[in-house]
Amino acid sequence: MKKRSNHPTLEQWRSWLAGDPSAGEGEDLREHLDGCAACADAVDLLRRLVDVALEDSWEPPPERVRSAAYELPRDRPVAPPSHAPMPVHWAPADVRGGEVGRLQDGQMVVGSFAAAQMSVVAVPPEGEGLWRIDGRIWLRRPDQRSVRVVLCQQDHVLAQTECRDGESFQLEELLGPGWTLEIHLPTGESYELRDPAA
Repeated sequence: MKKRSNHPTLEQWRSWLAGDPSAGEGEDLREHLDGCAACADAVDLLRRLVDVALEDSWEPPPERVRSAAYELPRDRPVAPPSHAPMPVHWAPADVRGGEVGRLQDGQMVVGSFAAAQMSVVAVPPEGEGLWRIDGRIWLRRPDQRSVRVVLCQQDHVLAQTECRDGESFQLEELLGPGWTLEIHLPTGESYELRDPAA
């Protein structure tokens, strides 16, 4: 035969914390809590769990936001906000001709995105030399405004250039680890390529 516990159940403590029990039962639980260290620890843990649950509660967005999301076209991806560059990932350079020796350690991006196609090759220096970054961007919709290419080291702009639709660009710079190349399109979209060695 199982011995019956004199301690309230976790369900009784949960109800008590939520303010549900009757006044008489609440007084009994309070008296028990004052004299029982094990139950005091359990109730303290339950209180912390309830506090965390209340802090992390999720509320649905307003109706106007939900209805706007349903109205978005489903046949094309939604562009990222213009203030947050979309990360683009490097791959080993596909070198089948040209300066094969120089590009052996290079990394490249060839991508087709909503607003543009791009091809960028980054070649690391030999020893203490300069990084060489070559690229070309083709816009999906021709635009008279330029594409801005910015080479950054943390919060510092090291070099920048502008090029028109389909024009090549080239940057040569002494770079430390952790550099980024930002490509800002006339549409407001931007892409970010991080140091492939980092």
